[in-house]
Amino acid sequence: MEKIKQFWIEATIASWDMWNYQDIDKMINEIKNKYPHIDILINNAWELWPYDNLVNIDIEKCNKTLQTNLLWPIYLSQKVIKLLQNKKWHILFTSSIHWNSNKGWEEKCIPYCLSKAWIDNLVWIWARDLAPNIRINAIAPWVTKTPIWDEDSKETIDMMLNKSLIKKWITPEQIADWFLFLIENKAITWEILYISWGFKP
Repeated sequence: MEKIKQFWIEATIASWDMWNYQDIDKMINEIKNKYPHIDILINNAWELWPYDNLVNIDIEKCNKTLQTNLLWPIYLSQKVIKLLQNKKWHILFTSSIHWNSNKGWEEKCIPYCLSKAWIDNLVWIWARDLAPNIRINAIAPWVTKTPIWDEDSKETIDMMLNKSLIKKWITPEQIADWFLFLIENKAITWEILYISWGFKP
């Protein structure tokens, strides 16, 4: 918020329980009362529980993963569409290259990968259904350099970097640049942009 304010733009932070739909309704009403309209919605959610194989999937954790990565972004998008259905605006999602069964992660993170595959299909379906007034796109990155990776060993990090073609991390700023590209280019809809840094499993 402080970075946004440096550009002389008003900013507000709102927090809510992502597993409580009533909280989402409350947040939407607060936004509606404060701002005349919304131009862009970015659904950026991430939850992952690793599994050794299909038999070991914990259904409760699977439900939380799907709720976080898929269901509440759908609900939030529905609410905003109903609120601003006459506006020309843009919905964006954060997907993952691991929706693809060739990327080597799926057997360890089945619910996560399924949730991101559903997001990709949601982009393609909604882009057709909501055209021409609403554009739907997604960014599908591979591993991004966030603080969570500080917990991993140097060996693990070196292994991932060595499997990439560019031999360096994707940064959050680079992901943001791609979101801005999609937002500013009004010719783009129905697209999922993959940022894989040339990763080869």
